[in-house]
Amino acid sequence: MGNKIEDLPSIDPALLRPGLFVVLDLPWFDHNFLFNRFLLANEADVVALQRLGLSAISYDPERSTTYPLRTPQPPLPVSAPDPAELTRQARKKERIQQVRAQHDRLARSERCYANTADEARTLMPRLFWASNQAAIEATAWIKAVDSGPLADNGVVLHLMNQNLGDEGGAGHALNVVILSRLLGRALNLKGQELDDLCLGALLHDIGKSRVTRGVLMKPEEERKAYEHQFVRQHTEYGEAMAIELNLPLSVQKIIRHHHEHQDGSGYPDGLRGTAISQLTRIVAIANRYDNLCHPQDPAKSLIPTEALALMYRRESNRYDSALLATFIKCLGVYPPGSLVTLNNGSTALVIDINEHNLLRPTVLLYDLHTPRREAHIVSLAETPELSIEKVLRPTDCSSAILKYLLPNGQPVANRKPG
Repeated sequence: MGNKIEDLPSIDPALLRPGLFVVLDLPWFDHNFLFNRFLLANEADVVALQRLGLSAISYDPERSTTYPLRTPQPPLPVSAPDPAELTRQARKKERIQQVRAQHDRLARSERCYANTADEARTLMPRLFWASNQAAIEATAWIKAVDSGPLADNGVVLHLMNQNLGDEGGAGHALNVVILSRLLGRALNLKGQELDDLCLGALLHDIGKSRVTRGVLMKPEEERKAYEHQFVRQHTEYGEAMAIELNLPLSVQKIIRHHHEHQDGSGYPDGLRGTAISQLTRIVAIANRYDNLCHPQDPAKSLIPTEALALMYRRESNRYDSALLATFIKCLGVYPPGSLVTLNNGSTALVIDINEHNLLRPTVLLYDLHTPRREAHIVSLAETPELSIEKVLRPTDCSSAILKYLLPNGQPVANRKPG
């Protein structure tokens, strides 16, 4: 991570000069610069910073290209703002308006995600009892999700790291719906086909309601052979429940075959290649990605970039290569939900991708002095001076940073494995 401000030297503002990399210990809204961490580019920057009236200013020697002045320079007389300062003020005012609009959008998505997860949590147990009415409601729920704020795929992806108290697997099911729909839309699936994909994603693990909880929650490495077989049978139990619910054949196939692999190494039928339906192949990718990021044991969780790398480099034989490549492109080089350090030392959360430049997503910056609801949101595609320097694990970040950046303040907790 970047240097903490308390570890940086501070100087009298009269010693500032272009080339110093300064770190402001102020709320982002209390000055006209676009960031709290930046390189002083010219004398106009120096004057504007001195006119903030601060008694001392921190600077980062490692990111600076020069040293502070040896002797203080007399302050310039206070006068009307020059054209450069007026331009700076106008840019900052416009950026503040943009950030507030983006926060409104984020807040809508966060509320919708939490409410939708609650609805799924209520719906799932009824489906486990093969309730026809619940199946009808699930179909209606899928259509509502597809037309609501969660249809904003890019923004909503970072919400999948929320701790939803995933008893019954509702959070996992919702995540697989979101990821499957993302890939389905990239493949131009529409109408009933897209609805069936999302319904199958929601219900892919429905058969786990017939597996003994003690076996299901036991770590995989501790299960006996017969317990492994018992867990694997959830695909067949689920298909039987889907038939009983009179679900479409395409949904039945997803439920039975979402653990099949392209190379024939999956279960329950050892299918290969196109013998596995396209919708099932989509759900298989989404299911695996979410399970890697949010396993039963949080200590084994992978960050998004690690999960994609594992699937691409070590497990590619399991998946349709074209679908996996499209999935990776949909999530970007830095998938939403990734914690990162920027080249100015800021810690940030990736909240949206840029499909035209996968290296430059949209991020939310950590700022100790600014409330999270007003935190700076930056499109790196529109900010060439900033770039991602490093991807972080949650353990690399303080609890204060996690509480600030993550939607609910902490990584996902234990849940049933998918």
